[in-house]
Amino acid sequence: MALRPEGRGFLHVRRDRQQGIQPPIVSHGWNKPRPGYSPFQDGFDWPGTLDPTPWLCLGECIRFLSG
Repeated sequence: MALRPEGRGFLHVRRDRQQGIQPPIVSHGWNKPRPGYSPFQDGFDWPGTLDPTPWLCLGECIRFLSG
């Protein structure tokens, strides 16, 4: 077990550019479109083991960068 910080990131892609962006690891939603989700969301939705940390801290990150 490595004792190191994990990297985090946030990806925003304009709707008109999403068709040309593909995840490096496909999500479980890749082969089964879901109602209400775009193909872009299905492709990036769940790349493996779920760690909610990035989503939980995103609001605070945006507030920090906006201040």
